[in-house]
Amino acid sequence: MIDRFATLYRLALDLLLPERTIVRRFIAAHLAGAAPSRSPCLDIGAGPDPYGTALRRALGPETQFVTVDISPGDRVRVVADVQNLPFADRRFSVVIACHLLQHVTDPRAAVAEAARVLSPGGLILVVHPFITLQGRDRDLWRWTLDGMTLELERAGLTPVAARSIGGPLYAVASIMASVPGRLLVTRRQGWRSGRTPADALRLGFSLLLAAPFHTLARLLEPLDRALWPHAPFHVGGIVLARKADHG
Repeated sequence: MIDRFATLYRLALDLLLPERTIVRRFIAAHLAGAAPSRSPCLDIGAGPDPYGTALRRALGPETQFVTVDISPGDRVRVVADVQNLPFADRRFSVVIACHLLQHVTDPRAAVAEAARVLSPGGLILVVHPFITLQGRDRDLWRWTLDGMTLELERAGLTPVAARSIGGPLYAVASIMASVPGRLLVTRRQGWRSGRTPADALRLGFSLLLAAPFHTLARLLEPLDRALWPHAPFHVGGIVLARKADHG
């Protein structure tokens, strides 16, 4: 019963959360056929693996995927600290890190590790927060889009594409969407929550209350971009960078 609820809950999040649609479109636009080899793809801090399907569509169904997280989960293949990855150098053609770096104590070490395991010519995709509510699970850092670009450059990577996520209107709707969960899900631990019937009931009810605001944020995101195409205020960002062919 709990496993079925988890599946339905994840499906609802995929359909409702506008950021996931934005990231999936970015993957389709910039990663389709972009992998330099048939080496595997690594998702660090994967959790429930929300972008696995989009990555397979972009990189090809034959691409192998390795998911890593600090805690075990039904979609986590390797339990490890992303600041000390248990993989050989140059093993992966693509590394993806979505909403991970704000949770690690040394994000530069995590980026350096991602660069180390990336094959020459390989790509790293980072999704990061900027102006958002503080998370409940050791939420430590924030970056502007330029700031994350600089972090990747410091690791010897060359940014090739970037875009901001959301703007002022989107941010207000997103904050309103987070209120039910903050009030009802007192022991929330992100994707690890909902493991008891009581937790599942609270999660489901909070998502139901949040759904109108997620829908509103989805509608407001293009309006934000039309009104403030170069506005410094954004909720987060996506940066794609490449490792040098001789790296």
